[in-house]
Formats: sequence, structure tokens, C-alpha cells
Amino acid sequence: MNKIILLFVSLVVLVSTSWSQQTEEGRLFRIKQNGKYGYMDNTGNIVIEPQFYSASGFSEGLAKVGAGLIDKTGKIVIKLQGSFLGFSEGLAGVKIGKKLGYIDKIGQYVWEPTK
Repeated sequence: MNKIILLFVSLVVLVSTSWSQQTEEGRLFRIKQNGKYGYMDNTGNIVIEPQFYSASGFSEGLAKVGAGLIDKTGKIVIKLQGSFLGFSEGLAGVKIGKKLGYIDKIGQYVWEPTK
């Protein structure tokens, strides 16, 4: 019985350590230099030069900068109207005035803004 418990605990530790390493790999971190934001990788290399006056962290492969969303190469892939509320399970809330809608990862409305 003790061997089974020890094996189970070892497996949980191994899986969680592996998962943690995988999530760090490829992750970009926001940096600020001379009043502008960019992104670096987990080794400290600058991947996206600081060029944005505002920037968020990446969520589901995209980050909000200014009035748009960029991919991990720094390319603006979605130009936004209104306020960006963040991604969850592939959809992002957007608010235009008092109206709320949802877009997908390519910027297409899946639910037009309504009251």
C-alpha cells in the first residue's frame, strides 16, 4: 500500500513539474524601457522591442497593446473598437459604449455588441 501511495505522489510531482516547465517555455513577459512596453522570453532575450505606450500580458496567445491585439511576433492581428475585456476559452469580451459583445481570436464577432 505504501508503495502505491509513494508511486502516486511521485507521479503527481513529476507531472506538475513537467507542466510548469512547459508553461514557462514560450511564455513572454512584459517589460518597460524608456516609457514604452515590449516583451522578453524566459531567458531575458527581447522578443518584441519596446514600442507600445500600453500593454497587457499575453492570454491565449494574444496581448492588448494600445487599440489592438498582437500575437507573439508583435504583429497586430486584431484592431479594437471600444474596451477589451480579455480572453477566456477562445472568446474575448469587448465593450463599445454600454454595449457588450464577444469576438473570437481573429477579431470576428460571435456575438454583436448589445445592451
